[in-house]
Amino acid sequence: MPDRVPPDALHELSAALFGRAVRLPLAVWVRGRTGPFFQREAAEGVGTHQPYIRKELATLVTLGMVRELPRISRARLFYEQVPDHPWWSIIDTARQVARTAPDAGRPTTGT
Repeated sequence: MPDRVPPDALHELSAALFGRAVRLPLAVWVRGRTGPFFQREAAEGVGTHQPYIRKELATLVTLGMVRELPRISRARLFYEQVPDHPWWSIIDTARQVARTAPDAGRPTTGT
């Protein structure tokens, strides 16, 4: 019998990863990074305001996909991707689908 994900866990993961419009673009941007970054870089990279990025980065940290690096005195807070986190494969797949089938996530009109 295949492993089953409890419905509550599945809904929680779905909301955490895709519950906001900026979440997937930010995750894709982070996935493309090879080194540390800070919030303003991410906001500029995604093309949105820094407060939205701050919240989404906190979510990615909670999920374990991104980690905060230790601050040096009052310096900026830097983040880095946890590249071997298994949920990055979800982001990689979503990015690929969005690239190859850009209308896949749009609702269709009924007849």
